[in-house]
Order: sequence, then structure tokens, then C-alpha cells
Amino acid sequence: MTLNGSSALAHYAGKGDVLAMTRQLAVEGGRHGIRANTISPALVVTGAPRPVLAQPGLLDNVIAKSMIKRLGRPDDIASCAPYLASDKSSWVTAADFCIDGGATHF
Repeated sequence: MTLNGSSALAHYAGKGDVLAMTRQLAVEGGRHGIRANTISPALVVTGAPRPVLAQPGLLDNVIAKSMIKRLGRPDDIASCAPYLASDKSSWVTAADFCIDGGATHF
């Protein structure tokens, strides 16, 4: 996969490292009452990706890989954080929340 004409290898390697680190933090922190989770969004429409999305055909390609045929919005992602910070998620740790319109499982 390429992103903006360059390989996404570094992105995916870094993401895998963060997921592994989070799981290990959950293992080591559990006995101290520390929970660790990740939120993994897909492409979210903000100011930063707008120039990338302007590339011909890219937007259609991204939406085609989504079960929910639209791009994410910041509030789609932000609504997960209060849940994870609350007591309602007190039994959630080492979890990765893929908030991506189903792109991960497409």
C-alpha cells in the first residue's frame, strides 16, 4: 500500500510496535490498576489529510475499502476516549478499538 506516493511500511511497522507496547503495558500494569488500550482510526477528515485526499481517485479508493461508505470525522474517534477513561470500561485492557468504518475487516 502506498500513501501519498510513498510506502506505508514505516506507518504499519510503527503501528504494530504501538499495539505490542500497549499489550505489554497492560500485562505489566494490571497488578497496579493500570489499564492500557489503543484507538486505531482510519483516515479522518481534518486539515492535514485534505491535500492527500485531493489526489485523483484516492477518495473513491478509500471509501471503496470502507463498509460504511464515508470518511471518518473527528467526533467518530473522540467519542471512544471518554468511554476508555471512565469506570464503564474498568474491565477493558489490552484492547485495540478500530474505529475505521470497517476498513480493517474489508
